[in-house]
Amino acid sequence: MPKINRVGKAEVIPVEVLGQIIKDERINIKHRALVCTLFFTAARIGEACQIKLSEIGSHITFARQTTKMKRTRQVLVHPVLREILALYIETLPKTQLYLFAGREKNSYYSKVTADKVLSKIFALYGLHGCSTHSFRRSVLTYCHQNGASLADLQELSGHSSLTSLQEYLQSSDMAQSKVLGLIKM
Repeated sequence: MPKINRVGKAEVIPVEVLGQIIKDERINIKHRALVCTLFFTAARIGEACQIKLSEIGSHITFARQTTKMKRTRQVLVHPVLREILALYIETLPKTQLYLFAGREKNSYYSKVTADKVLSKIFALYGLHGCSTHSFRRSVLTYCHQNGASLADLQELSGHSSLTSLQEYLQSSDMAQSKVLGLIKM
């Protein structure tokens, strides 16, 4: 059931559209960095908003206190994310604490503000049924459809069980065709 009026599952965003959003200079670099961070790390919006600049290196560390499962997790920084983050971080004051700073000194972007920003991007691209969780569902679905193991997806997403992870994975005719193509007679 697609997400309608905040009910249902967030839609998976077509990978081609994600590529367009990432390159769209009509969208400011902070918001493109947020999109990339959400997608390439499978982060929840609250986790992404609370990333400290000191938690970014070859990996992004999601601190225990910021994650839903209250376990620290690290995600390798994808080259596209590294490039966008480098451009974005270059624009930040040296004293900034959080990657996505809020209005108040040493505060982070609120989930409400991030949601409003992302809703405008979805509207700009005519995406319906999308939410902040669409990036998480999208990356997990794409990786699964392209052969990633459930164990690796569980590690990336930080899900505590395979059952909860499987709720994120969307099947398609193309994916079913790929599976059926494995049958050799």
